[in-house]
Amino acid sequence: MNVREALGRGLGGLAAPFVAEASLVRGARLFHPEGLAFDAEVRALPGAGALGAALEGPAIARFAGAIFRESTGDAWPDILGLALRVHPGRGAEPGPRSQDLLLATFRSVWTLPFAMLLTRPGSYLANAYDSVLPSRVPGQAGAVTFRAVPELAAGEGKSRRERLENAVAEGRGVLRLEMRPAASRRPGFPIASITLIAPADADPEALRFDPLRAGAGIVPTGFFQAVRAAVYPAGQLGRGLARPR
Repeated sequence: MNVREALGRGLGGLAAPFVAEASLVRGARLFHPEGLAFDAEVRALPGAGALGAALEGPAIARFAGAIFRESTGDAWPDILGLALRVHPGRGAEPGPRSQDLLLATFRSVWTLPFAMLLTRPGSYLANAYDSVLPSRVPGQAGAVTFRAVPELAAGEGKSRRERLENAVAEGRGVLRLEMRPAASRRPGFPIASITLIAPADADPEALRFDPLRAGAGIVPTGFFQAVRAAVYPAGQLGRGLARPR
């Protein structure tokens, strides 16, 4: 751990009690409070190398609005998120090879203030999703970021939930996962396809994603990634206390 990451963990520790309290009061995740979870299949694309092979297999994908719940999500500007767990274990629990990859509809920390204006909140498949923060992977000299791009147009429906569910039922829920150097503006290199299969049996609200879970070899790095180390468990604790037993 370098100095920047140590400072990030320290800041995350300071923020953790506030995140836990806010999640407890809201009774849900502070951000992305309600979501839709789907069983998915990840397939390596030609030329993806060892990382593509490490990601290939079953997955769970959770789509959610950052601020608003699904009942009102279409009516207001919002940032959409995609949380992907590759090689999940049983139910909502991670397995020993699980990799969590968290993406949202903005490309960098500096574009976050404008992200709500640039996101199309009415359809999950009308937006691309970026990991934003850097990670390191075997075989790459520098840090990289990831981007998931829908391959096909969204399905029909009266709400974004219905549009996504219909698109998946029609076989149109396919995204292309790309990787590019974190410091580059070049287009990403396609490494895998993500095919949404059907609604997942796992409770979407019981899924506990961890940005530092790196079973496939994608290891988060840097100051902002380190902040997440304490913030995410704190939020999960808060909403866990709020859930009825």
